[in-house]
Amino acid sequence: MACATGFITGDGEASLTGNHEIKAKLKAAEVPVTMLVGVEWQMKLSGQVMGDLTYEGNDQAASAKGQIALR
Repeated sequence: MACATGFITGDGEASLTGNHEIKAKLKAAEVPVTMLVGVEWQMKLSGQVMGDLTYEGNDQAASAKGQIALR
């Protein structure tokens, strides 16, 4: 997926039935940090992010864990 100046790649599984569970391993390169943080942080942070994330979620909740670097 291309986004602004960077891109996000990865692989995983997404269920189209039941709780719509998603499990993905993602790699971000040169992604604007404002695309990855909540609205309250968008005016406080600037720069581009690089790193690896593991995303798990469903209709009820989601979480992302990993290591990223802000430049």
